[in-house]
Amino acid sequence: MTIAIKKLEDLDPLQRLSLTEFSYSRIDTYKQCAAKYFYSYILKEPRLFGEAAVLRKHSSYSFRICYK
Repeated sequence: MTIAIKKLEDLDPLQRLSLTEFSYSRIDTYKQCAAKYFYSYILKEPRLFGEAAVLRKHSSYSFRICYK
């Protein structure tokens, strides 16, 4: 008995899809916006963010957001 081993590049799109793991967040992204799913998971484009907010401890009981 021999087992045929194929490279990922040799698989057709449907076979590749069957090997894909679908997480809840991946499915939720598709439900929210199919274009976002396409660019995030298919093309794997990097996500661009604005300047990050820095959390600094204001007191022992609360936090405030400080923008740079």
